[in-house]
Amino acid sequence: MPAGPYAACITPFNKDGSLDEAALREHMAQLAKHGAGLFLGASHTGEGPLLELSEHRRIFEIARDALGDQVPLYAANIEYPSADGVLAIAGVARETGMDALQIYPPGLRATVPLDTNSLRAFYDQVLSSLDQPVILSSNFLSGYEAPPAMHAEFADTYPHVIGYTKHHPSIDSVAEFLHAIDGRRPVLSGGWNGFMAHLLNPINGEMNPMVNVVPASYQHMFTLMADGDHAGAARVSHQISRLGRSLHRFGVQGIKSAINLLGRPGGHPRLPYLALDGPDLDDVRAALAASDLEEVHAH
Repeated sequence: MPAGPYAACITPFNKDGSLDEAALREHMAQLAKHGAGLFLGASHTGEGPLLELSEHRRIFEIARDALGDQVPLYAANIEYPSADGVLAIAGVARETGMDALQIYPPGLRATVPLDTNSLRAFYDQVLSSLDQPVILSSNFLSGYEAPPAMHAEFADTYPHVIGYTKHHPSIDSVAEFLHAIDGRRPVLSGGWNGFMAHLLNPINGEMNPMVNVVPASYQHMFTLMADGDHAGAARVSHQISRLGRSLHRFGVQGIKSAINLLGRPGGHPRLPYLALDGPDLDDVRAALAASDLEEVHAH
């Protein structure tokens, strides 16, 4: 996984809920223009749980057709409750030429998390059944995470594990994970601690929904980091986080509304999500107006 920004790519829909293929192509092209890799059909920003498997296939096909080999294209995972769901989308990802498949722990949303042995059995079942590149995700939002040491073992055991994503609001949790992986594979951080995680481990990239909104700013931030200008990169990171926190409370609707207000095609959300209007949309507009990011005001 090359270092740099990665988007949990939105899935634009028409008002009737159908896939807006033209908007998707335009949005993906905008991300690729600024060097952002794409995770397609992700759980949150991609509205992945609302997609049929056939729609995942179509999104993957459009991405490969529109972008070719410009940027990495990864099939995102929607936290399937069993190995069967993961293996089904793995087949679609392989057939459509995705560069890798993202794998989460099983999305059971249970009150009592799976024990360590059960988690290991799930991962071993999935990983031993696949030979395509995979990216393992450790995300606190899934309700539970496999221990970092277990992820390190998977890297040692399965050569087709090409990297990780790690999402946790605590930089200590991210640091513990990076220490366990110890350079075995690249790690993409998530959330608002991407800049700090990069300082802990320079091979990192960042996967963040805000890459959808301000891809040029993310590209600029990583250029500054590559040039050793950590103060400049920290300033851009803070500006992005400030805007992101204002949009975060509106979820995917806030991300899509911001993109639309910036004059690019964000499309509509799919039910049960509703498009923002009234005071909520005004709040998104105000957050954009208050942003210090040049990209936001350039349109």
